[in-house]
Amino acid sequence: LFTGFHSGPKADTSVDQDDEIYKTEENDNIQFEPVVQMPEKVDLVTGEEDEKVLYSQRVKLFRFDTETNQWKERGVGNLKLLKNNQ
Repeated sequence: LFTGFHSGPKADTSVDQDDEIYKTEENDNIQFEPVVQMPEKVDLVTGEEDEKVLYSQRVKLFRFDTETNQWKERGVGNLKLLKNNQ
């Protein structure tokens, strides 16, 4: 049925041949320099540092479109109920 397909001799995939391909010289001195210098780390101040999280949940925000009388999704985010400790 599949007489048109002829497979030639199989390639030698011995472990010794693979080892020779991936060998590196002992005196290779490979160094990687950063492409972009990162700025100094900045402390993020959110204003929530002195508050206690009472409830946190991942939610979807919807809005009601009066023209089509349908709810439309605005986005997804985190809802937090915070209590001021002061």
